[in-house]
Amino acid sequence: MVKLGDIVFVQTKGICEVCNITKNAFVGADKSKEYYVLKPIDTSNNMMVYFPVDTKVNIRKLSSKSKAENIYKNFSELDDVVVDNEDERFKIYAQIVQGGELENWAKLLKTMLIRKSKSNKKQFNFQEQKYINTMLSCVVSELAYILGKDKQEIKSSLCEQLSVSE
Repeated sequence: MVKLGDIVFVQTKGICEVCNITKNAFVGADKSKEYYVLKPIDTSNNMMVYFPVDTKVNIRKLSSKSKAENIYKNFSELDDVVVDNEDERFKIYAQIVQGGELENWAKLLKTMLIRKSKSNKKQFNFQEQKYINTMLSCVVSELAYILGKDKQEIKSSLCEQLSVSE
C-alpha cells in the first residue's frame, strides 16, 4: 500500500504524488471509502486526482533507481515479448500493460519498436501504434523522473540502442 508523500505511478494518470488519504475526498464521495488524493507531477496547475484506495486502477510505487538505470543502460538487451499465437497478440499486450511493471513495459516497448521497424506500414496497425505510444510515454516518463533526465534524452537513447527512428 502506498502512503502519504509517496511518488507513485498511476496507470491512467502517470507519475503522481500522494498528497492525502481521506474519506472526505470530494462532494458526493462515498463516505465509507478511503480515497487517495493525487497530484500529477507533469502538471503546473493544482489539479488533483481522486482514486478509491481499493481501486482496480494500478497504483504502485516507482521502480528503484538501480532497476531504472539497468533498464535504461541495457534496453536493447531486454528479453523480447514472445507471441506464439498472433490471435493472442493484443491479449498479451493488454496483460502486460495492466500488470503495470516498468521492466515488462520496457520489454513490450522494445519488442514493438523492433516489430514496427521491420514491418511495412500496412502490417503495423493503429492499435499497435497506440500500444507503442502508451508504452513509450509510460517508460520514458518513469525513467526520466527516476534518473533525473530529460524525457527526450531518454526517448532518443532507447531508440538509438535499437537503431530505430523516433
